[in-house]
Parts: sequence; structure tokens; C-alpha cells
Amino acid sequence: MPAPISVTMTPWSISSTMVLQEVKATSGIIVDVRSLEEYNGTDETTIRKGHFPNAINFEFSQVMDDKSMMKFPAELAKLFKAKGITPDKEIILYCKTIMRAGIVFFILSDMLNYKNVKVYDEAFFRLAI
Repeated sequence: MPAPISVTMTPWSISSTMVLQEVKATSGIIVDVRSLEEYNGTDETTIRKGHFPNAINFEFSQVMDDKSMMKFPAELAKLFKAKGITPDKEIILYCKTIMRAGIVFFILSDMLNYKNVKVYDEAFFRLAI
């Protein structure tokens, strides 16, 4: 009989209540990974425009090269650091539906070994309706 295995799951998502607490406390970084137009509210949409208070914009497309391949970890680390997205901070990611935020979560947590990264799982779409 195989030996049992032990698995430790780290929560990767964060609720709207926790995001709002983080906004008020400003002890972490809230990162909007949508396009600059979505972040600024200048895109064509029928939903609420703009972004979370205190959120910074790190456009998802920055993680891809000109062939739509993911950039190398060293280059990604420089991009995140230039925006103040560093491993010593609590990082909350969001986008419109969580798809783009999920990919950036993978990059930060798995490729760059950031330990305190979460995705707002209700996404901006939830706030916008």
C-alpha cells in the first residue's frame, strides 16, 4: 500500500472584503493587470470604468515578448521591480475576469518565487455591476 502524502495548500484568492481592507490599510500593493485604457476608464465598455483606489497598473501584455511568448524570469523580475512590485510586499492582483491576473499570479508565485501574492477572485467585473 502506498504511503499517504501530505499536501499544503496556500490560499491564492482574496475576497472583496479583504481587498477593501487592504485598500484602507495600504499595507500591500493592489495591482490592476488590465490595459492602461481599462485602468484609466477610457476604454469602450458598458460596465463601470476606472480602477480600485490606490491600485497601480501593470499591463498584462508586458509579460509577453513580440512573439506572444512569456519573457524570461530575469526580464520579468526587472519589469515588476520597476513598478514597485517586489517580493517583500503583499500583492493583490485583479483584472476584469481573473484570467490575466491568474497568469501574472503564476509568474510572480511560481516563476519568481514571490510568497505573498493573491488574486481578487471576484475580479473588477464584480465591482462594475
